[in-house]
Amino acid sequence: MKCSVRLPILSAISCFVAILTAGCGGSSSPIELNGNYELTTQSAQPASGIIVPGPRFGGSLTSTAGMVSGTVEVFGQNCFRVLTLTVTGTLKKGALVLNASAPTGAVLTIHATVSPDGSSITTGTYTISGGSGSCANVNGTITGVRIPPLHGTFSGNIISLQGTTINISISVSQGPTADPPGIFPITGSATFSGSSCFTKGTISLAGVVGNVVFVNITTDEKTASTVSAGGDYDPVAKTLSTDYFVNGGGCSGDTGRGTLTFQ
Repeated sequence: MKCSVRLPILSAISCFVAILTAGCGGSSSPIELNGNYELTTQSAQPASGIIVPGPRFGGSLTSTAGMVSGTVEVFGQNCFRVLTLTVTGTLKKGALVLNASAPTGAVLTIHATVSPDGSSITTGTYTISGGSGSCANVNGTITGVRIPPLHGTFSGNIISLQGTTINISISVSQGPTADPPGIFPITGSATFSGSSCFTKGTISLAGVVGNVVFVNITTDEKTASTVSAGGDYDPVAKTLSTDYFVNGGGCSGDTGRGTLTFQ
C-alpha cells in the first residue's frame, strides 16, 4: 500500500523537475534561422589544390516549421550572373539544406549545420553545378554567421585624398525586416567635424546585407550635397572599413577611406 501511494508522488516530483528543464512530456525549442546572415565559402583550385576564397552570400534567411526561405546577394566570384538569389530549403534538427538556381542554369546547393541558437552555420559544404568554364562543378566549404541588428553609432576618422581628417559619427537604426533583395534598411543621422562644407546630415538611403553596410547622407550644406560611405562590417571587432565619397556641393569629388567603430 505504501508503494502505491509513493509512486504517484515520485512521478509528480519527476515531472516537476522535467518542467524546470525541458518541460514534462515536452521537448526543447526547434532550431530556427531568423535574420541577416553572412555566408563565406572556400574552394580548392583543381590543378594546384590551393585554397582560395569563393563567392560570398549575404542577406535574409528565415525558417518556420523546418522550411527555409530567403533572399541573398552574391559578392565576389559570381557564377550566377545575377546579384540576387532566392533560396529555399529545409532545417531539421540543425541539419540545413539550401538550394538556389539562376537563369543561367547554375544551381547552388548547401549542406550545413546550424547552431542551437541559430546564430552560426558550420561544417558546411557547397556545390555549384550547371555552370560553364571556371564555374563548372565548383565545390568547397561554407560557414556563416548571423549579423546582429545594427542599433547604435559608427564613429571614427576618414582620411581624404586631400589630406584632410574628417571625424564622422553616424547614428543608425536597422529595420526588422528585409526588403525584396534581402537588404535590411537603415535610418538615422550623422555629424561631421573637420569638413569645410558640412557639419551634419540625415540618412536618405542605407542598408545592411550580410556584413556589407552602405549609407547615403544628405548634408546640411546650402548647395545640395550627399556623402556616401560603406564597406565590410566585422561583427566581432565591431569595426566598419569604409570608403567615403562626396557628391555635389563645395567638396564634390572628395574621397577617402577609414575605419569606424560601432558602439
